[in-house]
Amino acid sequence: MRVRTTLVTLAAVAAVTSVAAPAAADVEVVGDPRGDTSTEDREVSRATDIVRVRGEHANSTVRFRLRVVDLTPGYFFADFPISTPDDFVDASIFRRDGQVDVSLSPNGPGSIECDGLRGRLFNRSDTVELRVPRSCLGNPRWIRFGSGTGVVRNGFQDRDDARLDGGFPAFPSALGEQRLFRD
Repeated sequence: MRVRTTLVTLAAVAAVTSVAAPAAADVEVVGDPRGDTSTEDREVSRATDIVRVRGEHANSTVRFRLRVVDLTPGYFFADFPISTPDDFVDASIFRRDGQVDVSLSPNGPGSIECDGLRGRLFNRSDTVELRVPRSCLGNPRWIRFGSGTGVVRNGFQDRDDARLDGGFPAFPSALGEQRLFRD
């Protein structure tokens, strides 16, 4: 009886340890200095001033969480260019007239239909969140990403790029060198 109990216990332990644990998400966090926003006007909007962005390449979703100095109501734009081994796309979130829209654009004209693409703006925590299903990106093994913000005030544009320190950034925002892997 004792041998049988031991064998059953060993078989159960072997079964549990042979199941692969889910792979962990690969994460990159980018800090950006306050006050490096570029503007066409003299007064800079603090809504565009990025202080931190976090990109995560997880099992089913690529997630971005961006923090600015002061996310105020009104027009706001954030873009997250994404490079994969096979493609380049731009994930964006816009707020105009109180309405928030998200989009996924190819490297060229048009847009990509993407069920599950979600974005939210949180004024109280000065945070932007965007989630892109990996299936909309072709389930890539790795990604590289960038992030930028923009507002238009009084006919002038303010922009910030989390990876650049000052200067008027190009669109789309600069990509990072780090590849975030998902096995």
